[in-house]
This record gives sequence, structure tokens and C-alpha cells, in this order.
Amino acid sequence: MKDSHNFIFLIGSQHAGTRILANIFYGSGYFLGERIYNAGEPLHHEPLVKLVKATLPFVHDEGNHRWNIEHLFEDTPEIAKVLMRKQIELLEIENQDLICIKYPDAILALPWLVELCPNVRFIHVHRHPTTCLNGTYLNMEQFGGTRFDFMDNYRKHDIYHHASIICYQHQLVRRTLAAYPTIKYLPIRIEDGLDDPDVIAEKIEEFTGRTMIRNVQIDKARFFKSIEDLVDYPFLSEYTEDIYGNSDDQYHQP
Repeated sequence: MKDSHNFIFLIGSQHAGTRILANIFYGSGYFLGERIYNAGEPLHHEPLVKLVKATLPFVHDEGNHRWNIEHLFEDTPEIAKVLMRKQIELLEIENQDLICIKYPDAILALPWLVELCPNVRFIHVHRHPTTCLNGTYLNMEQFGGTRFDFMDNYRKHDIYHHASIICYQHQLVRRTLAAYPTIKYLPIRIEDGLDDPDVIAEKIEEFTGRTMIRNVQIDKARFFKSIEDLVDYPFLSEYTEDIYGNSDDQYHQP
């Protein structure tokens, strides 16, 4: 396994802003995949995709947006070990000194990753649910080909599902941090870099001990592009209070 300063996981919710950090790492000499798409978007890592799916039988939905995740903290299953070995072998073939894996959904296998890769560093990208869920809707609109009414059942369900995943991730991360107090973990709120993206680069530098590029641009107009009547999900209040405090006005559209 590579030195922990040089092996980074970018994790978080979909549309949280991991691509922005991927641009920073890519411009700073990190390897992100076999090839890079526009805006520093790397290929997915197939063993990791399978690893995340393998966690599903170990999670029990108790209702009311609460999950029993304790089985994830028992002995790591052999399938997880096999898949992680395959992922590491793929990376070692590339023979890269600096590696950044941008796969936000890897957060769902965080307990196993910490257990299997104790020296790896994790950067957890946060974005306020108001704009994060908004990004889900706008992404569906962009690639769906047709503009649906917002309350269309399909889209309403998809955004509700995304909100539920944010809630689940928060519970999982809190439990993981408690179980592994020595985890190399850095939370970053993407909003803290909207006015000055270098703030994010400086935090990464302090965390990794490596110099990062500056002047990565963030499109604030697109970041805050909104739709009307975005549904508010009360079950996300615990997340927003923990990450953003009781006052989150600065993170809503100006």
C-alpha cells in the first residue's frame, strides 16, 4: 500500500463537490484513473463498486431513517478482502506514487476500507442538502432529455432517495469515527471554498503534507442554480446541525 500521504479517497454524497477536489488533486500530480474525462472526472473502480454493493446485506433498515449498521463493524468478510486486494493490484500495476480515488459512494463501505487500508487518508466532501439535492434534480434534467414537473413521482422518489442516503451516510460516518479514532479523516465543506477556493487547497495541504495547485475555479452561479419548491426533509436536520450548525442561511441561494 502506498504511503498514506500519497493515497487519498474522495468520498461523500453524489453532487457534493468531489469533482472540485479531484481537479485539485489531478492538477497537483495525482493519478485518478486510467484516463480522465472532462473536469477531472475519473473512471470508476470496478472492485470498489462491487465492494460497496457487498455491504447491503449487512445493513438493516429499522424505519424512520434509522439503520442498524453494527454488522459492518464485525469481522470484515472475505469478499471485501478479495475485492480490496483486486483494487490495490490494479493500482499497483499503474506504478503511480500519488493516487487519488474519486468514488463518492465508497463512503458506504467506510468501516471495511478503514479496516483493510488503515494507512489511507479519507477526505469527506460535504455540501448543504439544499444545493446538493438541487444538483440531483438538475443533473436528471440535463441528461433526461425532457423537463418534468418537479413533483413528478419518479423525480420526487429519486431526490427523496438521495436525501435518505445523505442521512444514512452521516450515521455511518459518525459510527465509524467512534469505532476507529485513529482514522486519517478530513471533512471539507465545499461552501467554505466558494469565495476563495484556495482555502480548500490549504486544508488539503495541511492534511497530506503536499503542495496543491491554486486557483481552481468554482462556478458559483451554477452551484446556486436552483429550482422552485425544493422539498425540505426534516430527517436531515441532524446532519445539517452537525456539519453546518443551527444557522445555515449562508448556504442557501443568495
